[in-house]
Amino acid sequence: EAKDVEALKRLVDYRKVVVDKGSSTVALKNKGMVLNLGGVAKGYIAGRAAEVLGNKGIERALIKAGGDMVVFSGKEDKPFVVGIQDPMESNRLMGEAYVSNGAVSTSGDYERFFIKDKKRYHHILNPATGFPAEGARSAPVISKDPTLADALSTAVFVMGAEKGMGLIEGLDDVEGVIVDAQGIVYTSKGF
Repeated sequence: EAKDVEALKRLVDYRKVVVDKGSSTVALKNKGMVLNLGGVAKGYIAGRAAEVLGNKGIERALIKAGGDMVVFSGKEDKPFVVGIQDPMESNRLMGEAYVSNGAVSTSGDYERFFIKDKKRYHHILNPATGFPAEGARSAPVISKDPTLADALSTAVFVMGAEKGMGLIEGLDDVEGVIVDAQGIVYTSKGF
């Protein structure tokens, strides 16, 4: 219900997360607040897994965690081919990315959702409305930093095509694709 969401929106505020590095603690200022790392955790974890494998002497690997993927290879001339899922049609790729060392993270509305009263509800919420973000269907992002790729794919998904692509284009060594709610595909200049 809209009134329930409106009441809960007061609990959404990153400025009310208190990090105490000295004691290695995190606290939330308001009762009822919950911290969810879903927008960055898998990218971070996959990146750490890649570090561990590299430190063990593994020269080439692909680590996949849901919509997040980290790849590394000592051979720059032999990149991994990463399929980019078509959000409009299951079991179909809309393209490929060639990545030797880095991360590909995709946020999308096409795998985790339900339909109620002919309306689609997915798991990526717009903090301004408290409801599922409506500007995009898919947002794959490529970066050397897996945590950054994961966070950006979620952020640009929520921002929508115009603002999201503006953010991607303003960052060094970041590329991406955004499929908007109507299925129009936007790609960064370097993609």
